[in-house]
Amino acid sequence: MGPLLQGARIDQVYGLPRNDLALVLGYSGAPRLWFCTEPDEPHLYQRSGPHPTPSRPPAFAMAARKLLSGRRIAGLEEVGDDRVVTLRCSGSSAGSLVFEVIPRRATAMLVDDDGVVRAVWHRRRSRIRAGELYEPPRMPPRADSQDLSDEDWQTLEASGDTRAMSRALARTLRGMSLLVAKEAAHQYSEGMPLRKAVLLELERSQEELTAACIYTPAPLDELTELPPRSQFLLAPYELQHAGDLMAVPFPSCREAAAVFYPLRARLRILQRVRTELSSALDMAAARTTRTLEAVSKDRASLREPERYRRWADLILAHPDAEMEGGAREDGAHVVVPDDYGDGEPLEIPIDRKKNLVENAQAYYRRAQRATRSTERTQQRRRALEARGTRIAKLHREAAEVMDLGSAQRLARRATAEGADLRAERWQEPEATFPATGQDGLVVVTDTTVDADGDEHRTQDGAPTATRKVAAGVSTYVSSDGYEILVGRNASANDRLTHRIATPHDWWLHAEGPGSHVVVRNPKRQQDPPPATLSEAASLAAYFSFARGATKVNVHLTQVRHLRKPRGAAPGRVILKLTRTVLAEPVSPKTMFGESGRDEDTKSEPPTRSGPGAR
Repeated sequence: MGPLLQGARIDQVYGLPRNDLALVLGYSGAPRLWFCTEPDEPHLYQRSGPHPTPSRPPAFAMAARKLLSGRRIAGLEEVGDDRVVTLRCSGSSAGSLVFEVIPRRATAMLVDDDGVVRAVWHRRRSRIRAGELYEPPRMPPRADSQDLSDEDWQTLEASGDTRAMSRALARTLRGMSLLVAKEAAHQYSEGMPLRKAVLLELERSQEELTAACIYTPAPLDELTELPPRSQFLLAPYELQHAGDLMAVPFPSCREAAAVFYPLRARLRILQRVRTELSSALDMAAARTTRTLEAVSKDRASLREPERYRRWADLILAHPDAEMEGGAREDGAHVVVPDDYGDGEPLEIPIDRKKNLVENAQAYYRRAQRATRSTERTQQRRRALEARGTRIAKLHREAAEVMDLGSAQRLARRATAEGADLRAERWQEPEATFPATGQDGLVVVTDTTVDADGDEHRTQDGAPTATRKVAAGVSTYVSSDGYEILVGRNASANDRLTHRIATPHDWWLHAEGPGSHVVVRNPKRQQDPPPATLSEAASLAAYFSFARGATKVNVHLTQVRHLRKPRGAAPGRVILKLTRTVLAEPVSPKTMFGESGRDEDTKSEPPTRSGPGAR
């Protein structure tokens, strides 16, 4: 990785949430230098594609930008015998960036030319504070394999099982990583002498670095859960102890790492998302059940309306009945035959201050109130039962959620049903989404999730990739490398033209109802390249009501020559200055060869929004 980075300019440094640090390099198509300080398995590698930009950069990122931005990388060197890497920059007062890739205390430090630490990423894990001289960590001394005595080898052989032996080898021998130690321990378990196995594996680890593989229990594009660490491995050469695991080869370790670590982060965050969703839905279901039980216990209220109504009817049916009871109002009652029952005398409580007719009317009013209360209780019970059914359905969906976009949408539905979730914590910068290419290899596809839970995907190096920059807006890349945005409904057209597009972007629209098409123009050129114009015009013709025509007139102008009339419907514009080109409607699949992503065949009909008076 060092020779590839030498001479590259550092354009920007980003400190991303929790664990990630990204350096943006300044040559075309350059991958990011990515440092992840996760406690269990920190790593430093190169990966392609964009990443979320924090609205408030942390102090370390600001200090790194001040010291490193615009500098050229002079080299990337390993310090000592442990996982400490120094990125040196050229020029006076350039300083360096030290990565300590050490489990449970991984961190990065900015060091100036005098060796003084200027800033620390994850200060709680660091041995050194800002303002102190930097010193590499002191690790227990390790010996070369040829320096070990026969007794030392015998001690290693007596370590126990292969796991304990591999750890003992990694602690004892210089240059022995845990992965190489596991290979040597496996060879020993197969009958090879330990000394010979160690020498063989150390030699293989140096000579076979071009045979990088990811070992997995299933094809990478079929993984839905994070496998155990022993069954999901990144190796710079072929492993013997991998057993029945599937080996996915890559041209280089750099390319394998660019797939492995983002995929592992994605599976890890999905595992966490499923757990949090299931737990929150379980709690919501328990609350719903308790409330439903409390509502169901009040069954006595269901009989009150009928009882009050019968009492009123009996009082009116026997107007000659005399009031009985004491002088106290709560003891007054009237005795009448129970005409609705067996005719036996029935005591009905009454108010002594009112006559029998007024008492009957009071019971009718109480019956009406009780009826309304009973209806509300029954409606609430039905609503609670329906909520329980919906929560059970969400629980089943949560167990099968496959991406963060679906998880975000599921979280909004779960929150509406009473689940307590913090979906904003589910975004992990490293968790990009892999996609399988035609050659069977896995290529990196970078994904972010917006506030609405929509997925945005871009595939580096592939001019035919599409992604959504906003809801209802599709993006394509022309053969000249220009970004083409297409609105797919009236509101998306309005948002694309008046919010997303910049004044010098080119704007196209077929005659009649259809989609707005915008071609990005970052260099503010007067006219788009002929190939880009032809492709964008064909898209505008295809996403219009003239899709079935042989040729379609397409209006072309710049966004600055458009105006939206006051009070106009979404998507309506007035063109101040325009010219017309003739285009043939061509689908994106035909034009760009988007296998399996022919959005137009599944989308809604072309929108009716379009230009107004010109």
